[in-house]
Amino acid sequence: PKTYRLPAPTSLDSAVITVKGDDVTVDFQGAMLEGMDPESDPDRAAGVAIRVEGGHNVKILNARVRGYKIGILVRGTRNGALIGNDLSYNWKPRLLSLVEHESLVDWLSYHHNENDEWLRFGAAIYLADVSGGEIRGNRAVQGMNGLLLVRSDALTIRDNEFAFNSGLGIGLYRSSDDTIVHNRIDYDVRGYSHRFYARGQDSAGLLMYEQSCRNVVAYNSITHGGDGVFLWAGQSTMDEGVGGANDNLFYGNDVSFAPANGIEATFSRNTFVANRAHGNEYGVWGGYSFSSIIVGNDFSANRTGIAIEHGQDNVIAANRFRGDSTAIRLWADSIEPSQ
Repeated sequence: PKTYRLPAPTSLDSAVITVKGDDVTVDFQGAMLEGMDPESDPDRAAGVAIRVEGGHNVKILNARVRGYKIGILVRGTRNGALIGNDLSYNWKPRLLSLVEHESLVDWLSYHHNENDEWLRFGAAIYLADVSGGEIRGNRAVQGMNGLLLVRSDALTIRDNEFAFNSGLGIGLYRSSDDTIVHNRIDYDVRGYSHRFYARGQDSAGLLMYEQSCRNVVAYNSITHGGDGVFLWAGQSTMDEGVGGANDNLFYGNDVSFAPANGIEATFSRNTFVANRAHGNEYGVWGGYSFSSIIVGNDFSANRTGIAIEHGQDNVIAANRFRGDSTAIRLWADSIEPSQ
């Protein structure tokens, strides 16, 4: 367990270490893989440190990884595990926003990822086409993104820290039936300068995009993100009018102090119970939400507690509102968006 300075090939199709096979456990015992000088600018980080290709029951334990574009990249694995790894201080971009004013260049767009477009954003952990297994006790701070899941289902994600990143703590794309519990996903934010501007720029603690359904999100701390939770049905739903990011349960999370929304959940059907949303612009923004349940939540000091534009068949019951400028606002505009 010492530090190994091992620059990665710039191509994301290769890696410093590649793991293949079934029933493989690689325990780094605290050894550090370092892709570049720690004093280098973080936008110079490149390549993949650890790559897992296929197989089942593959475990990566106790690795320390810094200075890469992707810390751990896993593709097509079944019932694997990432446990006790520290994947902090990997790639993040140079932002153009300044103290007095923001740059629109820094706004994010996660609308497409069928061809791994999200890889351009880097990640401590990137999982694609993974089924089953656990991600537990990992840490990723001071990068762009913590954990990104793409078409990855039935995972248990618990007791991790994905905080102080400039993009996302956790991001899901077409990923369903996952359990996300007892994680610290705080201060994943950009586009905020105290007393000057509070925009969020579509950063978030937890992003759920494009047909991510039936996930359980419970007992997480998701505070001070651009949004706490940002859930969107997906471009295919906008284009075709079918599908969505539906039937997710959000229970007992703290989504406070976001510059934008504690929870943004649009064009979708979901359940929100016993969450805490204090000090946001909007506690819950639910544009075009339908058949959603918002019950027993604690709203305080938001500009608006619950805001739903063009909602249908929603249930709002037994919530507490304290010091919100407006508790509940429901409305419809005469001119609807074109898409």
